[in-house]
Amino acid sequence: MDYIEKFVALRPDENYWADRNARLFFVWGHSYEFEHNGNWNLLEEICSALGGKEDIWYATNIEIHNYINAYNSLIWSADGKRVFNPTLTDVHFVAGDRYFCVKSGDTLSL
Repeated sequence: MDYIEKFVALRPDENYWADRNARLFFVWGHSYEFEHNGNWNLLEEICSALGGKEDIWYATNIEIHNYINAYNSLIWSADGKRVFNPTLTDVHFVAGDRYFCVKSGDTLSL
């Protein structure tokens, strides 16, 4: 729960943007483990602490995988002032302390 509190407390003005210090809070487990260990209440606490937050992206494993691939597929100009997104996914990033979103199929001038 300490990790969850730290994760939820993160703010954009504290330099946690993806190109500097990406943050991923990965919850993994099997339902039978909670049953076996008798700690369903722990899962309820986790969901209560992380649920319903507008600034958290709740994603499946494949969604995370696909997003990382899209991020790594961005094509940058030699001078770093233009970026092309050849993927089907909008990609968010920070450059020069400014937030950007390059839409699927678009080229963005920074």
